[in-house]
Amino acid sequence: MQSRRGVKNMQFFTEIKRSFEIIVSDRFWLVKLLFAAVLLINPLLLVSALNGDRLLLCWTAGLNLLTFWLPLGYTMEVLRRARNDTIANLGLPSWDLKHWGAYVREGAVKFFIAIFTLILPSGAWIAACGLVFNALGRPALTGMAAPFVFFFTIPICAVGCCRWLDSGDLMSAALDYRVNFDYYRLRWSEYSIAMLILMGLSTLGNSFILTLPFITIFSLCVVDTWFGPIYADSAKEVAEI
Repeated sequence: MQSRRGVKNMQFFTEIKRSFEIIVSDRFWLVKLLFAAVLLINPLLLVSALNGDRLLLCWTAGLNLLTFWLPLGYTMEVLRRARNDTIANLGLPSWDLKHWGAYVREGAVKFFIAIFTLILPSGAWIAACGLVFNALGRPALTGMAAPFVFFFTIPICAVGCCRWLDSGDLMSAALDYRVNFDYYRLRWSEYSIAMLILMGLSTLGNSFILTLPFITIFSLCVVDTWFGPIYADSAKEVAEI
């Protein structure tokens, strides 16, 4: 039993290593991800927020609102290639202008799915933690308990996105919590390890605020290259049930 568990753990870490290798093996990975990072969170937005420049903050926030959908759709394409096991051969998606329309559409799809699988459930959990620990006179514990919800909501959001890629049924992908949880349950340990990697990278990004956009897009792409195959395996199991 222990040897089998050791082999399984070794496979997990081999997949983690492979995810990083897939990203950096693309000749233009740094340029592609830097461009995506600027579109996701404009560095000028961070600078204006730090400096308290309200005028610049308003302008950059408006610009960021327009560009935000592109990197979301970009990561959806990364997830598609990972789910179909083609990302190692195709590499990271390009930023050719002909793809921008698809990125915007699929970015909107990803955001819609995230509202119901990630944003609302996570917000409800964090609010509940705040109410409970404030009532107990331990408000500091909210910050410790709140992040645990992301071990469930982020993978389930990825499951919803993969289900949409498979079926095109947006409402089912976003709102069928039972089916999404069934996929998650079949591979919860792999998803949890992936989340540890994502949270570690996010902590690194938060330590250096100006690198946050790049660390965010890099970690999303790395984890998506792992989430895709995990979902593909669980989809095979569901089909056999």
